[in-house]
Amino acid sequence: MKLPATALSLTIVLVLAACGTPPAPNVPVSPSGPSHHVPRPTFEPIAPTSYTHGGATYDEALAIPEDLTATKDAPELTDGQLSAPMANGEVLAECGVPETMKLVVKVAVRDGKAMGVTVATNPESAEVAACVDRAIRALSWPTSAKRFTFTTAY
Repeated sequence: MKLPATALSLTIVLVLAACGTPPAPNVPVSPSGPSHHVPRPTFEPIAPTSYTHGGATYDEALAIPEDLTATKDAPELTDGQLSAPMANGEVLAECGVPETMKLVVKVAVRDGKAMGVTVATNPESAEVAACVDRAIRALSWPTSAKRFTFTTAY
């Protein structure tokens, strides 16, 4: 039995289709032109430089390993307890922070004291950052052998 050439070609195409071809790679299609959707970090840094004066930075404090056995029975501090010493803005007032200045303060706390502080200001001001750093290190929190961290933006 002879098949016409078109029927044979169609049969070959159908057989190849039935066998399947490898799927196209899952590559995102890039739109033409600039994207209007830009992912933003949860916490945007406000200044290219951060300041730390008089002790460990926030990141250095986080790098210190904790003895989980020694801290297992230590009390947990609440968000309210962590934010309370800085909630009234007294630190900003005593350092003369201008109302137009933005600050981001990262603090690591253990045993009732700041064990690591990093302050970023916008516009940049080493003097204001140093004052805020010193003022935060002088604050007290409830005592716990566990390390707690928080970030506050003003």
